[in-house]
This record gives sequence, structure tokens and C-alpha cells, in this order.
Amino acid sequence: MQNMFRSLFILGIASSMAFFSSCSKDDDGAPAVSPIVGTWNYSDSEVTILVDNQSISQFLIANGEDPVDAALQESFYKVFIENALDLQGSSFVFNADGTYSARENGAVQESGTYQLTNNNTKLTISSSEGPQEMDVLELTNNKLKLSFSEEEIEDFNDDGTDNTVSFSFVIDLIK
Repeated sequence: MQNMFRSLFILGIASSMAFFSSCSKDDDGAPAVSPIVGTWNYSDSEVTILVDNQSISQFLIANGEDPVDAALQESFYKVFIENALDLQGSSFVFNADGTYSARENGAVQESGTYQLTNNNTKLTISSSEGPQEMDVLELTNNKLKLSFSEEEIEDFNDDGTDNTVSFSFVIDLIK
């Protein structure tokens, strides 16, 4: 009987030690670092252009354009915009203090502050050009996928009628 009490006593002490050691602080009071913190390099992008909620080629075909010419014009616009963005060699550095910088081939092109909100699904960057809000489609320790849109009103096909032209961008970044 005494051996059973001794075994239970030793088992109880061992259990208590395991419990208390598992409750110790691993982070020494340091706040958790967001997965967005770090240097993100451009990987890929996708541009979508809509005219009155239709692809460019659908819009042009509906307005009497030849389907082959319409497809060529859509390709031209996409390439033109991707070349204007020219994100090859770009990187974004997000710091733990809420500041960021956008770099091109290592040289800082823009800097300001950022805020990640809405359960890490919205990223707002603010610079001298004002705030820009983006949707965070994916955020892991090594992949960041951002989406943002712009909209303009213009006479897209010079027929005297204004059209709504929407540009959507998806940008893939990797650590």
C-alpha cells in the first residue's frame, strides 16, 4: 500500500512539473509578429479589364467590331497596362512598426504606413499619394496575393457615350 502511495505521489509531482513547464511563456511578452512583416518580391500579376461589365472583346463585338480585331485589341490593352505597371524587380518591405517601402531593383520608390485589418483580409497602404486599399486574397509566411481595382468613366470607343472601364489587378508576391 505504501508503494502505491509513493508511486501516485511521484506521478502527481511529475504531472505537476509537466503542467507548469508547459505553461511557461515562450515569447517573453513580445507581441506576435504578423506574417506580412518582411520583404516580399514580385512573382506574377494578372490584369482584368472590363468595359460596362464586359470583357473588352465582348464589348467591341457587341458594338460591331470584328471578333479577331476585338481579341487583338483586348490583348494590346492588357500588355500595355502590364508594361506600364512594370513590376519585374519590384519588392515591398513591410516592417513590424507599421511602415512599408516599395522598391524597384533595390531603390526605394515609395514609402509610408500600412495597416492590415479585417482579420488580415484588407491591407491599406498610405503614402504621399494617399491611401490605397487592397484585398488580401492569400497571406502565408511565404506567399502574399493582393487584389485591387480602379474604375474610370470614359468614352471607350469614341461613340459619344461614356462607358465604365474597370481595371482589376491581382499581384503575387513571395518571401
